Amino acid sequence: MAAHFADQAAWLCPLLSTLMFLLLFALWSAVFRNGEITGPAVFFERALGKVMGRVMLVLFLLWIIVLYFLYIRYYAERLVETIFTGTSIHLFTAVMLLLVFMAARGKLESFARFCEISILIFTLVFAVFFLFLAPSIKLENVWPVTHLDALPVLKGTYPVLGIWGYLSFVLFLGDRISGKEQMERHRKAATLYLTAVSVLIIFTVVGTLGPALADRMPIPFFSAVKAISFLETLDRVESVLLSIWVISDFIVVTLFALLIIAIVRDLFRIAQTRYLSTPVALLGYGGSQFLASSRFELEKFSSGLGLSVNIIMTFVVPILIFLIGKIRGKLPAQPAPASRENLSSQVNSPNQAAPSAQAGSPGKAPPSAQENPPAKAGSPNQAAPSARKNPSSKEDSQDNAPN
Repeated sequence: MAAHFADQAAWLCPLLSTLMFLLLFALWSAVFRNGEITGPAVFFERALGKVMGRVMLVLFLLWIIVLYFLYIRYYAERLVETIFTGTSIHLFTAVMLLLVFMAARGKLESFARFCEISILIFTLVFAVFFLFLAPSIKLENVWPVTHLDALPVLKGTYPVLGIWGYLSFVLFLGDRISGKEQMERHRKAATLYLTAVSVLIIFTVVGTLGPALADRMPIPFFSAVKAISFLETLDRVESVLLSIWVISDFIVVTLFALLIIAIVRDLFRIAQTRYLSTPVALLGYGGSQFLASSRFELEKFSSGLGLSVNIIMTFVVPILIFLIGKIRGKLPAQPAPASRENLSSQVNSPNQAAPSAQAGSPGKAPPSAQENPPAKAGSPNQAAPSARKNPSSKEDSQDNAPN
C-alpha cells in the first residue's frame, strides 16, 4: 500500500515512520517506568477515572475483536488464493482456531518462546529471499527520489504506522509481561529491526515488480518470490514463503485471542481465564465468516477504516490519555535518576549510618545493625562510625527489652 502513495519512493516510508514509533515507545516507557502501572487498563483508570477508564477498555476490546476476525479471514483467503484454489475456507478456519484454542490454554511463556524462535526463522528466510531477488531489482523502479517525493512519502507512513502501532495492543497482556520498566533499553533495537525489515521488503517488491504493479497485486511479495529461480535448480520456493505466512498468521491470531482474554479478565475481574479460550475460538470462527464476503471487501475495509482506526487507537488515544493524566495529576511522577556523584558519595561517606541510628526510637537497635548484617562484614569502615557515635543504642535496647 505504500507504493500507492509514494510510488518509487515507497521504500523510504518506514524511515519516516520511525519518528512516531520512537515517540510511542517513549510514551509507554514513561507510563511503566516506576512500576506502579502494570498495564493499559490501570493506566486508563488512573488518567481518566474508573468509569471512563472502563469505557475506554471496552472500546479497545471491541476493536481488537474486529481485528481478530479480520486476521482469521485473511489467513483463510490467502491459502485459497495462492495454493488451494477453489477450496472452501471453512476447513482452514477450523484448523487454525483449533490450534489457537490449544495455544490460548497453554502458558504464555511457551508462546513467547515460540515467537522468538519464529522471528529468527523469518529473518533468515527473508534475508535469503532478498539475496535471490536482488538481481531482479531494477533501479528505475526505486530511483530517482527527489524533494518532490517528501509529501508522498509522508502519506505512505499511514499504512506502516497502522501496523507498527500494535505495540500498544500487546501491552494489554499487562502483568504477564515482565521487564516493562526497562522498555527504554529495547527502543533502539526494536525500531532498527522493524525499519530494516520493512525497508528491505518494500524495496525488494517495488524494485522487482515496479510501483504500479505492486500496488495492484493482492499479495505482491508472494508474486515477486514466485519469480525466483537459481541456476534452474531452485524453483517453486513460494511454498516456503507460504509456510512462513501460515506460522505468522497463527502467531497474530493467537496474540489477538490472548488480548481478548486479558481485557475481559481486567473488565470483569476474572481470576481463572482458561475456560475463556473456548468461547473466544468459537467467536472467531463465526465472526470471520460474516465479516466480509470476499478478499476485495477485506482490503477495502483494511485500507480505509481499518488503518485509520488502528492509528487512532494505538497512537492518538494513548498520547491524549497520557496528557490528560498529567494535567489532572493522576499519573505518578517519574523518579529522578541518581547521578554517579551522589551514588559514590553515599557509598564512600563514613557518616551515613549515624543518622539512621539517631532517627530510630531509643528502644530499638540501629537499623544498619539489624537489617543489613552482610553490609557490616563487607564494609567494616562504614559501620564503625555509627557505633562510635551511638554507644548508648545497645544499652537502651537492653533496658527497654521486655523481661
